[in-house]
This record gives sequence, structure tokens and C-alpha cells, in this order.
Amino acid sequence: MYYVEDSRPGDSWKKLLVRILAALAMMGIGAMHFIRPDPFVEIVPAFFPVPRVLVFVSGFFEILGGIGLLIPRFRKMAAIGLIALYIAVFPANVNMAVNNVQPKGYTVPTFALWGRLPFQLVFIGIAWWLRRGTVYARRASGLTAPVSSRRPGVEKPPPSSRRPMIDGPPSSRRKLR
Repeated sequence: MYYVEDSRPGDSWKKLLVRILAALAMMGIGAMHFIRPDPFVEIVPAFFPVPRVLVFVSGFFEILGGIGLLIPRFRKMAAIGLIALYIAVFPANVNMAVNNVQPKGYTVPTFALWGRLPFQLVFIGIAWWLRRGTVYARRASGLTAPVSSRRPGVEKPPPSSRRPMIDGPPSSRRKLR
């Protein structure tokens, strides 16, 4: 038995739900960067050049990251890109809290402005979790079972013997010397 990562058939419904919600949220917020950019432009720190362009760039990558989370082939790249994006926009969130920047027409309590800063870590953690699919145990027969449903007592092989399914079952691989 060896192990292979497969992101589609065995994803738990919870992970699938979080993935869809995160993707929709990122695409929605990214679209808002183009539909109503002014609130986003206001929170960009003054030391950054061309804030409107930065807002459009971040909105583009938010939409791209949301789409990428839904496509298994691009999921890992999208999640890592979103992590980088969350880090990149953090100065704007700090600026909003430090300078009490309020969206026009709304009053956000100061504690909420400061309280949203730790949520960047939560978003980073969710993106990190979503970057991978479910790991499966693959038997020589070709049948798969999620690792969590393996028979008790079946040990996980050492990392050196875990290979992706690309090469076929272990018996068909040639050893390189």
C-alpha cells in the first residue's frame, strides 16, 4: 500500500464547503475592488505609491486566488498566492486601525478595526489548510480509501516509500541506480 494525494473525490464536505465559501468570498471582495475602489484606496498607507493601482492589482489577485481554489490543478498555487496577498495587504489593515480610517457612510468601532488584524492569521491558516487535497491509501488493486478509514494496525510506510501515482503501482516502477 502506498499513498497519493487526490483533491477531488475524497475531500470532506467540511473542507469542500470552506473551499467554496473562501473562493466566493475572495472573488466577491476582489470584484468590489473594481466596483467600489474608493473605500479600499482610503486605507492604503500614504507611503505606498499609486494606491488605486494597488487596489486594482490586489483585487485582480483576490479574484484569481478565489478561482484557483476551485480548480484542483491550481489549488496549491492559489492558496500560497492568497497567503502572500494576505501578508501584502496587512499594512492597509494596520493603517485602517492606527489612523481610525472609517468607510464613508459607516462607523466601525475602534475595537473592530483592531480586532480584524488577528483574523489575517486565521485567513492565512485557512488558505494553508485548503492548499492540499485528501491523502489516500492506494492498494495494489487500484482501489482507494481515505487515510482516515484505513484498517487499524496498517502502518504508514516511511516517507521514502511514498510515491505519487504518476509512475503507476510500485511493482511497475524501475529502480534507478
